[in-house]
Amino acid sequence: MSDSTVPAMAAPPRGQDNPLTRSVAGMIGFAVLAALVLGCLGTLPWTLSPVAPDAPRAYEVGDLDAYLIPPTWTPLDEQEEARLETAARNRARAALGIPDPSPAQIQAHTPTFLFGTDKLGRN
Repeated sequence: MSDSTVPAMAAPPRGQDNPLTRSVAGMIGFAVLAALVLGCLGTLPWTLSPVAPDAPRAYEVGDLDAYLIPPTWTPLDEQEEARLETAARNRARAALGIPDPSPAQIQAHTPTFLFGTDKLGRN
């Protein structure tokens, strides 16, 4: 017997089958991943830029009088109101340069923390 009697097994035609474009969900995932990578690469100039020596560090900026204040959209208890009043009074003193600001000036300098503050007064 010769080899010509056995039919040759040929591979199916390849066509336009690309593993990245097989499904819509895969393409959406790839687009989201590409956007995240571009966003990270786009912020590198700000991330790697040198910090001025006299600029405060992020962990030093917190207002220690405004520690553990809940978000502005929640009701405050008496202790939280007192801490917020102290923070507002100190901000008014620093901004206006006077030792005893009026209640209207204190109200104008009351901080609003949409998501509240942590133990170091950072919002």
